[in-house]
Amino acid sequence: MFALAIWDQRSKCLILARDRLGKKPFYYAATREGFVFGSEIKALLAFPGMQREADLSALDQYLTWGYVPTPDTAFLGIRKLPAAHYLVVDAHPDGGLGSPELVCYWRLPAPSRAPRDQPAAELRSELVARLEEAVRLRLVSDVPLGAFLSGGIDSSAVVATMARVGSERHASFSKSGKLIGSAAYYARRGNGQAADMPIPSLCSPTRTRRIPTIRRCGNS
Repeated sequence: MFALAIWDQRSKCLILARDRLGKKPFYYAATREGFVFGSEIKALLAFPGMQREADLSALDQYLTWGYVPTPDTAFLGIRKLPAAHYLVVDAHPDGGLGSPELVCYWRLPAPSRAPRDQPAAELRSELVARLEEAVRLRLVSDVPLGAFLSGGIDSSAVVATMARVGSERHASFSKSGKLIGSAAYYARRGNGQAADMPIPSLCSPTRTRRIPTIRRCGNS
């Protein structure tokens, strides 16, 4: 995963690129003073002269879908570089900038159809092998690793596989408390037992009861 910027001094060309699945965020904006980019919107807003006008259509999308689809953002003039794309910006001799050129460099391959006569046991074995390979590759890190648990199939499978193929014990986290029906409840029953990982709660019932008090203090 990556988000990078390359300045070609010879051709006076700026190239911005984002990884294939868009794991790393990348935002950019063209202003009168120049071309601005960064991994966070607040970095662009810190640039002198950057307008802070809300994009009402993007906010409507957020309230409708729960997120703002790429390439829009909540701010007018600030765009999000799509996953698996790179952007080329040419600098003119007179100091101006050419129109940004957006290029898609990769597309998700179409899934190949498995033979209909392939036994279910072989398909299950292949699925487990592919999952273990994917998790093993992502356990290579120079810093401690952890996992967020929801109690669902995907996080349960990932964390259990981390414990099975990894050589170290990793921390895991859930965003709710000990109530039956909460994410942490099912995470403890499934993920914690299978992976033998600690599952602290990021937001316990005791903490949530303090929110109204904190809000009143903030309003005062």
